[in-house]
Parts: sequence; structure tokens; C-alpha cells
Amino acid sequence: MAQPLHITDAGMQLDAATIISELSGHEIMGELLLHDGNPVFHAHFRGSDDDLFVQRGQSHDHYADFEEGLWHLEGDRLCFSNAFDVIDGCFSLHRDGDIYVLGRDDGRIVWAGVHDEAYDQKIAE
Repeated sequence: MAQPLHITDAGMQLDAATIISELSGHEIMGELLLHDGNPVFHAHFRGSDDDLFVQRGQSHDHYADFEEGLWHLEGDRLCFSNAFDVIDGCFSLHRDGDIYVLGRDDGRIVWAGVHDEAYDQKIAE
């Protein structure tokens, strides 16, 4: 997946209602641009303003780290507690086609990912 390096190249910023409808109850797979050695992730957004389970590793075939955290919204910003190496922090979420991009206030991109289509298909059945 081609990843932009700066949020200005990352498409449309999502509002709170869109973030909830597109993340709540879904899974996102992607790559962290800022990380401590485990660059890929699989995040399970279990509900709105709810639990978040993140698997991280060197590849999607081998996850080495597991994080249990929380996610919520503050306005149109996606916030995490104890996930993605974030104790408490909020970010903008953008979408460019099928790619979601999480950005910091300084414009640097934290991660880019796509829906886990196999999981989405399973819950649609």
C-alpha cells in the first residue's frame, strides 16, 4: 500500500459520524509509520467509544505484541488510550479511497490501513 508521508497528501478528513460508522465493529489492517519495531498492525474496533484490541508485529503473518486499549471521539478526532504506544492522545483520521490515514497535529502520519475485508464479509453474512 502506497503511503503518504504528510497528512496534507492523505485525502478527506473524516467527521465523527463517519468515523463511528466506518470503524465501530470493524477491523483495520495496516502499517505504522511511527513505531518501536513492530511496523504492522491489525486493530479490532469493538464498538463505538469502546474497547480496542491491537495486534502488532513484523508482518501480518506473525504478530508479537498485543495491546488492549480504548478508543473514543473528541469532536472529529479519534482518540486512543493505551493503544498504538499512545497513553492518551487524539488524532485526525483521513480517507483516500480505501486507505485510512491517522495523523498527528504536526501533520506527520502515524499509520495507514484498510478494512480487513475477510472480517467485514464475515460480519455481513
